[in-house]
Amino acid sequence: MIAARLTANIPAGIATIAVRGSHAASTVLKLARLRTRHLEQGRIHYGHWPIRSINSQASLARQKSDAEVSQTEGNRDDGRQVLGDEQVVVCRTRVDQVEIHCHGGSAVCDAILASLQAAGCDVIHAEEWPSDQTSPIAQAAEANLLYTRTDRAAAVFLDQIAGALTNASRDIADDLLGETPQDWQRALEGLQRLLRHANFGRRLTSGWKVVLAGPPNVGKSSLINSIVGQTRSIVHATAGTTRDWIDAETVILGWPISITDTAGIREAQDSIEQQGIERALERVKVADLLVLVVDITVGWTHTHEVLREASDAPKLICVTKADLQADWSSAATLSRLRISKFDSAQLGLSSSVVFASTAGEPGCDALIQAIGRQLFENAPPPGAAVPFTDLQQEALSRALELAQRGDTATAAQVLHQLDSPVGH
Repeated sequence: MIAARLTANIPAGIATIAVRGSHAASTVLKLARLRTRHLEQGRIHYGHWPIRSINSQASLARQKSDAEVSQTEGNRDDGRQVLGDEQVVVCRTRVDQVEIHCHGGSAVCDAILASLQAAGCDVIHAEEWPSDQTSPIAQAAEANLLYTRTDRAAAVFLDQIAGALTNASRDIADDLLGETPQDWQRALEGLQRLLRHANFGRRLTSGWKVVLAGPPNVGKSSLINSIVGQTRSIVHATAGTTRDWIDAETVILGWPISITDTAGIREAQDSIEQQGIERALERVKVADLLVLVVDITVGWTHTHEVLREASDAPKLICVTKADLQADWSSAATLSRLRISKFDSAQLGLSSSVVFASTAGEPGCDALIQAIGRQLFENAPPPGAAVPFTDLQQEALSRALELAQRGDTATAAQVLHQLDSPVGH
C-alpha cells in the first residue's frame, strides 16, 4: 500500500491524503473512527482520526503497536497516547483507493501519515503518486496543481487536464496534414496563438515578478506593505533602510504575483549597502514588470534612467507622496517631475503614470489596477489551450518553424509526439 498527501504542503484549510492498495479500505476502517463497517465506493463518511505524537521513533513504534492492536481488537486506543481526534471526511474513490480529507495543517497531516505508515503503508511524495492520466500533458498539468496558489491558475491546469491543449495540438496537426492552403494557414495561426499563451502558462506556478525600483526613500517599502496588506518591509525616513531585496507573494486579479522591494539605488555609503544595490539591479533584469517609483517632491532622476535601461521588461511609473502636492494630477506637475517629456515608446510604457499616497495608510489602488492591466489584459479565456512547460513551448516553436518552411508532415509529427500516451 502507498499513502501520500495529494494537496500542496502549504498552510491550507483542507488537505487530502490518499491511500492506495488492495487493503486501503480495511486499513482506513481500522485506524479511523467511522460509523460504518464498510466503505462503499463513492459514498462520503464522516468521523474522527486519533492523532498521536510523531516527534520520535519511540512515538512511531507506539503507533505501530496501536495499529497492531487495532487489527485484532478494533478501534481501541490507549487514552494516554492519543493527543486528540481530528475530524475527517472519508471517501472510497475507487476499489483500491481511499481519500481522507482533514484540516490542512502540516502537524495533522504528518500525524495521519505516520499512523498509516505504522499500519504498513509506504508514505511517498505527491509527485510520486501514480497518475491515472495517459496523456503527458495532463500528467504535467496534474503535477503542477501541487504548486498552484490561486483558483484562476488552478482552473487553467484543470482545463489542460480536461484536454484543452491536447485537443488543440491534435487539431493543428490535422490541419498541417490537410490538402488546402486554408488548412495550412489555420495551422499556422493555431500555433502562433498557442505560443502567445506560453509565457503566461509558464508563470502560473512561479508567479509573475513585479519589481519596485528607484532611489532611496521614495516610498517603495510603503507601497509593497500596502499592496500585500501586511508589513514586509521596514519603513523609515532614513535613506538606505532596505539593504537587500525583499519578496512578498500576493494575488492580483486572481493571478499569483511576487512583488520585490529592492534597495534604493544611489552611491553606496558602505559595502553592505553596495551589495544590496547590486542585487537590486539583478532583480530588475529578470522582472516581468518594472515599476519605477518617483518621489513627487524630487521628480525623475538619473537613477530612474539607469534602472530603465537595465531592464527590457514593460514598465510603469508610480509617483508617490501625492498627498504632499496640491493639484498633483495636472500636466504642470508631470512637467515639473520631468516625466512628461518622455512618451510611452521611450519609457517602454503601456499604461499611464499612476499616483499613490504614502502618508499613513498608503493609497495604491491605482497602482494595483495598473499592474493588473499590464500583466493580465490579454489573459487566456476560460477553457483555452495554454502551454505551460518549457518542453511544450519548445515543441510548438519547432512545429511552427517546420510548418513555415513547408515541412508540414514533420511539424505534425512533432505535435503528435508532444502528447503521445505514456509508454507508446
